[in-house]
Amino acid sequence: VSQSRYHLRVKENLERYYANEAQLWLDHQISHLLTEKHRISLPEAFLKRWLTTTKQETYTAENIDERFTEEGDVLRRQLVIEKIAEAGDINVTEEELRGAAYEYVADLYRQYGLMNAGNLIVDYAEKQLKDQDFKRRMADRVVQRKAFEAVRGMVTLKPVPVSVEEFFRHVNEHKHHHIVTGK
Repeated sequence: VSQSRYHLRVKENLERYYANEAQLWLDHQISHLLTEKHRISLPEAFLKRWLTTTKQETYTAENIDERFTEEGDVLRRQLVIEKIAEAGDINVTEEELRGAAYEYVADLYRQYGLMNAGNLIVDYAEKQLKDQDFKRRMADRVVQRKAFEAVRGMVTLKPVPVSVEEFFRHVNEHKHHHIVTGK
């Protein structure tokens, strides 16, 4: 590969990487916007009792208050997303469900260095789609993506140029769990 083609490929990969990171950051900001604008009251005492009873390996009397703060935000966000999906008549097609599963599995394979796993991705995704919990998680991913697209259509985005260092400093200062696993 000639040096100029190599530089072009590196440039394209970096552009794709930063575009993806910027999209993740925008989704992160939308997620915060949804919970800040829609403060839904939850039956906290009941939910804390339920969590410590049904998920004793994760939630204890000692950690429930701290852990419930995040769980409450996740639940509130999910309720808002479901309301957006209902209002926008957002549905998940079989094609979108499979696409989300393939994308999720491809991301997993890439983490292990398998860039072009082709049939392995399809075979594993199809096997996973037989698991109802996996299928529900993939449907949730599609609904979330569509709901966030709907929100992006309602807000004004202002591009702000930043240095690489500023970008990662900002992202790392605000890093925490995403709504749906896998990203």
